[in-house]
Order: sequence, then structure tokens, then C-alpha cells
Amino acid sequence: MLKIINSILFNSSSDYDLIYIYILKLLIVGNLMHKKSLLKNNILSKYNIPLIRLTTNGSREENIIRSKLDKIVDNNINIYTNIILVWINILINDKSI
Repeated sequence: MLKIINSILFNSSSDYDLIYIYILKLLIVGNLMHKKSLLKNNILSKYNIPLIRLTTNGSREENIIRSKLDKIVDNNINIYTNIILVWINILINDKSI
């Protein structure tokens, strides 16, 4: 499809044709990128891999990454704390010790 558009683009005679074909090409490429993005999101979600979305202008990147990492560390601390509490409970209630 893109090859056809490119061949028309380079063989077109008027500026309006060029603009129309350029917009059409952008729409097709944008649609393909959207499909790839959805596929990527589904794969990462399936395996429970967090995705950090950052803006392209580099605004607040460090804060966003630090915040996400803090959440991951807090979740891990909570998980380890729960595991330790379960083991303590088992040790306290185990009468064979």
C-alpha cells in the first residue's frame, strides 16, 4: 500500500494531489503505528510488565521514572513484609518447636 502511495506521490502533477496523498500516507502509517502500540500494550499487560509513557519533549522524565520506581519498591517491601509476617505467624503457632 505504501509503495503504491509513494509511486503516486512521485508521479503526481499538482500540489493538491501531493498534499492529499501525503495526508493519506500519514493516516495509513499512523494506523499501523496504533496497531503496533496496541499489540505492545497487550503483550506487556499479559506478562504484567509495567509501561512508563514519557512525553517526547523530555518534560518531567526524571520525576515520572522516580515515582514509578518508588511504587515498585514500595510494592516489593509490602510483599516481603507480608511473607515475613506469615513466617513469624507459622513459627509462633508451630507447637513442634
